[in-house]
Amino acid sequence: MQPEFTTSLFDADRLPPEVIAEAQSTSSRARFGIYRNNVIVSLCDALEATFPRTRAAIGATNFRNIARVFVTEAPPTSPLMFHYGDKFPAFLAQFPPLKKLGYLHDLARIEYLMCQSYHAAEHNRPDWEAISQISDTEFLNSTCLLGPEVFVVSSPYPIFDLWRVSKTGGPPPRPEAQSVLVVRPEFDPMVLQIPNAMARAIVLLNSGHSFGETQAKLNQETDQFDITETVEKLAKYNCFIQIGAL
Repeated sequence: MQPEFTTSLFDADRLPPEVIAEAQSTSSRARFGIYRNNVIVSLCDALEATFPRTRAAIGATNFRNIARVFVTEAPPTSPLMFHYGDKFPAFLAQFPPLKKLGYLHDLARIEYLMCQSYHAAEHNRPDWEAISQISDTEFLNSTCLLGPEVFVVSSPYPIFDLWRVSKTGGPPPRPEAQSVLVVRPEFDPMVLQIPNAMARAIVLLNSGHSFGETQAKLNQETDQFDITETVEKLAKYNCFIQIGAL
């Protein structure tokens, strides 16, 4: 019954599940329609709570209409509602009426990751005193583990400037590709602009590359990259769980 119920719930053209229709009076279709609408409205409300800046960028009415389409196509798969919306940025990227707003899905990605960062588990910090005792060679050969609250978003658009403008206004976005780092050094997540090369380095580190391997790869892609700046940035915002086996 559950698959039939879920399918009927998110398809307005379908009748209520047969078992419900038989068990209720002739008004069962109207009652089920009310329930269906309440569920969809609640999920749209959840999306608005997670994506307020995306909503502001396209307007409340447009967002609501788009959210209803998304909800019917992508109902929740987890009982934890802070996870809902993981597919929303990709949906926005493919939604035909929004093609001219190429940056919008990256803005939505940041908002979703901010929510995930907020709810991520706490973790221990590295033993920096022990790390300071190892040699440069040992350090470069070491890998690291970043916290579950740490995320990187790189965009061909000035995504940090767009994020800033959506919150505080100020100068118009600069015409350049930008990257951001989502961190949670204490209680609330933060969005920081970082160099694109640093964003690339963090992705490599988070995929298991050592500091030395990351330095070497970035040296092939850009001039004057220094892994030390990346490590200092991550350490400043308490992003590391572990470095090497220490």
